[in-house]
Amino acid sequence: MRENVHIVGTASQAGTYVLRIRAYSGRLVWMGKGKRHRQVSFPKGEYLYVGSARALNPKMATSLGKRLVRHASRTNGEHQAIREAIIEVFASIGLGPADPRPRAGKSYHWAVDYFLDDPEVELTHVYAIRCSEELETALGKQLELDAATRIVERGMGAGGVPGNTHLLAVQADDVWWGSIPGRLRDLAGDAT
Repeated sequence: MRENVHIVGTASQAGTYVLRIRAYSGRLVWMGKGKRHRQVSFPKGEYLYVGSARALNPKMATSLGKRLVRHASRTNGEHQAIREAIIEVFASIGLGPADPRPRAGKSYHWAVDYFLDDPEVELTHVYAIRCSEELETALGKQLELDAATRIVERGMGAGGVPGNTHLLAVQADDVWWGSIPGRLRDLAGDAT
């Protein structure tokens, strides 16, 4: 599983990331809270989610290490198979605190939390860049416009970035997925 965790850069505890997600069957997932609570249809297939963690202090909940371990956790206390590999890789490169596990149980916060909590949905790969620059908006737009992606629902996963969609369906091969670390490096330029 360690080979499914791709981290580039060394400059920061903050960063931008892409999650590669697989839905093993078509899903209707309840997402959002209050008036925004609605069912969203996710056909069987692969998806990506673009996010960032801006805290520069590794002890803060929003450091890159803590954010990615959180995404690999489920609200019921079970975890994605990749979670231990993420923790091992981060410990070996000094990303985040010695133990990045959340202190309390996970609750729903982002749109992707609802999707990743479904037992038929697996977080299969993590691609991240350690960089203090804000890259989420540019990467989200770049991937949204890519011919291999399709918008599931406009605005999903990009509440803080009006006009972007950060949870996308993907029809691509492993070569395309392998290009993600290079895209992150290209966006960051010399900041890594």
